[in-house]
This record gives sequence, C-alpha cells and structure tokens, in this order.
Amino acid sequence: MPPRPRRDRPNDARPPRSEGGGAAGGGGRPGRAPVDPEAAAADVARFAQLVRDQAKREQAKVAEDRKRAAEERKRVDEAQAETRALDDARTAKERAARRLKDVRARGNNAAVAEAEAAYKQALADLVALESGERPAWAPPPPEPEAPSDEAPSDAADGEANADEAGPAAAEAEAPTEG
Repeated sequence: MPPRPRRDRPNDARPPRSEGGGAAGGGGRPGRAPVDPEAAAADVARFAQLVRDQAKREQAKVAEDRKRAAEERKRVDEAQAETRALDDARTAKERAARRLKDVRARGNNAAVAEAEAAYKQALADLVALESGERPAWAPPPPEPEAPSDEAPSDAADGEANADEAGPAAAEAEAPTEG
C-alpha cells in the first residue's frame, strides 16, 4: 500500500474558525440562521406524519402479502386435493376392473352383474372428476349413508332425558306465562 500523500499545509496553517458566527450573529453553525421554534415543531410534526404514513404503507403491504400467500396456499391445497381425488378414483376404477375380471373368470352371473355395476360407477366417478360433469350413461351417484340408529340425534336425547326425569323436570323447563 502506498504511503498517504502529505498535506500541502501544516495543521497550524488552517484558517481560524469564527466564534459565534453566522448571518444573524447568533450561536450555532457558521452561515446558518437561527431556528424558529414554531417552524421546527412543524417540521418535526411533518416528519412524524411521514413516518406514520410509511408505517401504514408497510403494514398494508405486509397484510396484502399475507393475503396473497394464504390464497396461494389455498390454491395449492385445492390442487393437491383434486389430484388425490383423481388418484383415488383411478385406483378405485382399477380395483373394480380387476374384480370384474376375476368374477368373469369364475362365471358367477350375479357376482358379474354386481362387479359390472361397481366398475361402471367407478368409471363414471373418474370421468366426472376428469371432465367436470357426470357422463349421460353413468348410473346415479350412490346416496350418502344415513346415520345409524346407534347414535341418536340430540333432539331425541333431550326428549329421552325429559321422559326419564319425569313430569317435575318437564314443568321446570316449561315456559311460564307472565
């Protein structure tokens, strides 16, 4: 590294600083006018407002980024769910096709008809997932299973409990006219 260049003049050759200088003759830095307290307060208030506005903009940007990220996660989750549903439908169709092939090899007519119906149902489900609409030749979709009798509804539980408690409990629960 080359040596630092020397100054042209020694330290004591600098011009002297003016003490108490400035255009107005007041204290502070040379060449500056004294500061008006009201103007300084206005400047501080304006700066504070700028900082608050910047913070609001940053918060809005963060909120928008979070919203976009949540929407993206939702889209990804929906795409993954659709892919899983398609994979499940393909697997069900393949399983139904293997079963139909096995049943046909055995020659049991009742089982063949049942296996063909299961295959048609699985194929219709797959086509519906892939195309978005159920084919015209498809059998109607299976009905959702009704709740079993083992798990009674809440209303039935409330009635059963009222019957077990007797008429005194029913009178306590009955609304009074007033």
